[in-house]
Amino acid sequence: MSDKFVESVVSKRRRTRPGVVAVLILLAVGLAGMPFLARSANAGVLDPNVLAFEASPTYINLAMTTTVTVEIGSSYGAGLDDYLATVIAPGGGTATAWYNFTAVGSMSVIYGDATSGFNASVNLVGTYELRLEYFNGTAFSLAAIAEFSATDQLLVI
Repeated sequence: MSDKFVESVVSKRRRTRPGVVAVLILLAVGLAGMPFLARSANAGVLDPNVLAFEASPTYINLAMTTTVTVEIGSSYGAGLDDYLATVIAPGGGTATAWYNFTAVGSMSVIYGDATSGFNASVNLVGTYELRLEYFNGTAFSLAAIAEFSATDQLLVI
């Protein structure tokens, strides 16, 4: 009985057409190259003018600070490169800071100092979401996303 099972499985494998396998492989390769699937590898940047949007360091302890940096590689025009960064704390609270570029380059603002930068402190454990929105003078559009994490544990190595 087991010989018949093996023979049946082998005979079914022989019936698979090579053309079907080739089409499936080409379909998988084609979908992998689609822009909407490759976007996640772009570190959350959606705006073509934004080269980078990140917090550094990305993992901090409570009551520490992190630097939120925006870098643009091209301009919308003189006086038109205004971005609003919003940090959403694990508890849902928000803090914002403006990045008003006068030239191509990068700008940084500190998050975690209650008296400057975003004017907010890191007082909750969890993931802080970062949203960068471009402001064209009348409306906002999402330009980039990022995140950083805060912990209450001290790791000694």
